[in-house]
Amino acid sequence: MTFGTLTDYVIAKYFKHPSYRQLGGCPYFSIYRMNTFIETFGGDRAKTAAALARFREKVKAAGFPNLHLNAVLFASAARKAARWPKSWDSTA
Repeated sequence: MTFGTLTDYVIAKYFKHPSYRQLGGCPYFSIYRMNTFIETFGGDRAKTAAALARFREKVKAAGFPNLHLNAVLFASAARKAARWPKSWDSTA
């Protein structure tokens, strides 16, 4: 399953369910191991950022104001976080 297929499924099956967690009307989605997630895109941060941007746009197209994205960082990944694109921040 590709990330795009997964996001389509999550939006349709979970985000629209009345009991799904939202913050400020935005569905909450957590990526537990961000460093592993980036590796699924060949370690390419630009491709990862683009995939997250597409996810965010799909969420908006589904009628939500935005996506509340939570990324879990472990110590080794946290040291690299300052180099991550600012566009990953939903407030940017």
